[in-house]
Amino acid sequence: MSVTASPARASFLSTRRGQLTLVFLCTVAFLDFADVSIVNVALPSIRHDLNFSIQNLQWVLSAYLMTYGGFLLLGSRSADLLGRRRILSSRPRFDNYLDSYLNPRYGSHQ
Repeated sequence: MSVTASPARASFLSTRRGQLTLVFLCTVAFLDFADVSIVNVALPSIRHDLNFSIQNLQWVLSAYLMTYGGFLLLGSRSADLLGRRRILSSRPRFDNYLDSYLNPRYGSHQ
């Protein structure tokens, strides 16, 4: 009995789309790491402005990262349920809403 090997499928990363996806994911990971570093750089001014103790600064960083992680989970789950394109296309509308509502320069809410 001879077993014939099926032809090997090409890896997704060997395609142009796969390489672009990998570059995109690496860029997103870099931005996540940079974001946490920026918060670490801002901790001394947060401590001074809000009169926090050094022990309370850990709570600031933890709360920020937990909130950020929660929004990542919420976005990924809603993309699973509603579709990636719908979620990604709704992002600019949501940003415009936040700008007009929270920033008095851009909206009529004051």
